[in-house]
Amino acid sequence: QGNEKAVKIENNQTQTPEGEKWVSELIIDSPFVSDQTGLFKCHYNDSSDVENENHVYVFVNNKNALLAPEPDTVLFSPIKPLIIPCRPSTSYANVSFWYDAPIGPSAKRTNVIVDRRRGITFDPAIGIRFEKLFVHSNMNFFCEVSLKDKKEKAKFITVYVSSDHYTTLNVKSPPPVLVNESLKLECKIQSFKNESYEIDFGHSNLNQSESMTSELKIEQNFEQNREFYTYSRELTVDKVNSENEGIYYCVVTANNITVDNITKLVTIYDKSLVHFIEMSPSFDLNETVVRQVGEDFQLSVSVRSFPQIDLDRVSLYKNGVVISLNESSIYKMSFQQNTIIVDMKNLSLEQTGFYMLVISPKYHKNVTLNLKIEGKPEMILYHSSQITNGSWSKYDSGSMFEFECIGKGSPIPIVNVFFSACKQKNSSAENCEEDQKAYKWVTKHSTERGWNLESYNYTDETRVKKLCAEMQLLFT
Repeated sequence: QGNEKAVKIENNQTQTPEGEKWVSELIIDSPFVSDQTGLFKCHYNDSSDVENENHVYVFVNNKNALLAPEPDTVLFSPIKPLIIPCRPSTSYANVSFWYDAPIGPSAKRTNVIVDRRRGITFDPAIGIRFEKLFVHSNMNFFCEVSLKDKKEKAKFITVYVSSDHYTTLNVKSPPPVLVNESLKLECKIQSFKNESYEIDFGHSNLNQSESMTSELKIEQNFEQNREFYTYSRELTVDKVNSENEGIYYCVVTANNITVDNITKLVTIYDKSLVHFIEMSPSFDLNETVVRQVGEDFQLSVSVRSFPQIDLDRVSLYKNGVVISLNESSIYKMSFQQNTIIVDMKNLSLEQTGFYMLVISPKYHKNVTLNLKIEGKPEMILYHSSQITNGSWSKYDSGSMFEFECIGKGSPIPIVNVFFSACKQKNSSAENCEEDQKAYKWVTKHSTERGWNLESYNYTDETRVKKLCAEMQLLFT
């Protein structure tokens, strides 16, 4: 997006002990970076001329634009999942959703609560996704992103697209598909109509004697008092070889009329010739995993590789720093057959961060996880002279003292400090009078991921006062 002249690509080739190394770099000039929050993909071909793809989602923190630009019109079909593309420019901003229905003076606001069990999920790289929500035409959806004292709101209008069915074609075999193993594909159509659908598969080298097609399976479903049907069929090819790779297609017909024709590219790997590492994590790589304070979390990654990787060389990083697993009481790593398991017990706010599980440093294979811990805010008060509650200090007129108030929480709390003058030495905080006009203070602020640090410098330029050691703090 933006000015194409501000984007350039540099390609370099070097010789290493392992062979040739190709590096391609995408460089975006700084004035055009602010609106580049999004998914970046790299496509490349290997020696067997098979196309490969890798990707990374980049958050560009932009204090002047908390939301990545998106069209305000969302097309939807009642049978398909609905995605509202509310994408914050930072992964740890607070996001709220609601919608108005029906549109007009009688519109009623309905707040949206993320609940995976109800099919409502949120990923800052995608937006909010409704798996089972059947919306009405021309509904107004809203999302609001807040970070500290800044807020930004976006409005999306849903527009109905005429479609009474939804067809998918997926590979059901565990990746990668290897020579002499089985290939299984599933073609599925969901429809509001109880039609006489037929599902057929095709491929340029599909041998009927080596493949098997299952019977058509029909299921009846109900969602929010609406009835729809699911038709599915599977294709299984035993002992595949290189001739079985390529484009497979699924043709759906009703009363001899083609309803859908979709395709899927399938690659067959020969493990004796091609090095590969395939990883299947227990979570969506594009999704921020949210857990509560005190919960346990387990990250598991199944690995298929040739040659076999050395599991003892697997390492775990948090925010770019390697974790010493032998000395940690929080993180435990274990191995079960071809699965790597990382256990995190009794989660705390400090465990919020960006994790990377390095599977193979040599081949740059790793799994990344953005883990966000939510919990009730906590407060810690530090004084420059380490004064505790009930202790007093006396300062000369015009002098300055400093204390730090650290608020921990997720979402990040905003810390407001209220100064109160005490009438007498033994006064409690409840008996302190607010006299903020007599004080001048300077605020210093810094933020880390999952942390909020406020430091206040206080100067009494009018008279010497005693301050209650109990400071009244408000989290908002």
